[in-house]
Amino acid sequence: MSLGETLGRISKDYGAAKVEPFGKHPVARYIRETGASEVQEALRDTNPDLRVEGSAGAGNWAAVPWVGVFDPLVTDSATRGYYVVYLFHATEPTVHLSLNQGTTSTREEFGPKTRQVLADRAGFMRRRLAEFANLLPADTIELGSQARLPGDYAAGHALGLTYRLDQLPPEDVLRADLQTAIRAYRALTFPGGLGLTPEGDDSLDDDLGTASLVERRQYRLHRRIERNPYCRSSSQETSWDALPGLRARFLRAIWPDRTGLH
Repeated sequence: MSLGETLGRISKDYGAAKVEPFGKHPVARYIRETGASEVQEALRDTNPDLRVEGSAGAGNWAAVPWVGVFDPLVTDSATRGYYVVYLFHATEPTVHLSLNQGTTSTREEFGPKTRQVLADRAGFMRRRLAEFANLLPADTIELGSQARLPGDYAAGHALGLTYRLDQLPPEDVLRADLQTAIRAYRALTFPGGLGLTPEGDDSLDDDLGTASLVERRQYRLHRRIERNPYCRSSSQETSWDALPGLRARFLRAIWPDRTGLH
């Protein structure tokens, strides 16, 4: 099954499925399994280190289903960090390809100010990624639900594309669009994401002295890899060969004289 067929089936079947019991429902399973695997397959050759997850809800139907793509250096969950995601409109045959943010952790921290914080961060992301403005021109999305999470997703959207399911582009265009969104995601990761240091690393730069901004960002990325269990070998020492795909090539490029990360 193609990526386009998968997106179309989720959009078409979800509304009817939501009025039925959630447990073991085939549509929920399809989103978790087939939806995720089709997106993973579309990324397999160029971005094998990314993780893909699909969700129709946890215990109950979500107002809006999604299939998300996560860089383990940034986040392993849709609740925090930032990521690329397909978000499906609650009532219309529309799907958004979105560079978005984890809303749950933001709401836990900021409460009633959550959507303003998400919107401010989304604007910051757009400014960081100005070169993608014409490639991913949708800077707002509508999800057709008054529920809390869809509203938070809409506030957290930075940039992307919106598709009508009856006007989907050809498969090769859909895949190229996904690759463009991933390039934006990667580009945001290297300049430092949404903060100057990874969460919990306020003293990260204490020993960097007069290092340049680029050198500091490279060092932060090194520390994030070093601490991330998805990027560590069984010996707990991360080497270039333990890092998959583009991530290894990227790190070799910025640290060509290193044989490993310690």
